[in-house]
Amino acid sequence: MATPRKPESEKKKGGRPPKKLTQKQIIQVEALAAYLTVEQITDYLGIGKTIFYEIMERQPKVSERYKKGKSKAIGVVAKSLMKNIQKGSKYYFLSKN
Repeated sequence: MATPRKPESEKKKGGRPPKKLTQKQIIQVEALAAYLTVEQITDYLGIGKTIFYEIMERQPKVSERYKKGKSKAIGVVAKSLMKNIQKGSKYYFLSKN
């Protein structure tokens, strides 16, 4: 007679526990996102890009802070561009999409 199989929920899950970022690291992500790429941020944190994206799914706060940091940088650039346009500066460009 065969032994009954355990349901998936009762199976032991081996391996390392999932990586989590500390509150300090989450704050750093926001500051770094304004200036660095994901690859540069992950190098700084000592993790891989795939792990970083998994962390962003598990810890929504990380994703929020990353997006907030990127938005701040875009806002600074846009504000500077608008000032130059209003001054009549010829040193600006518009992207064509």
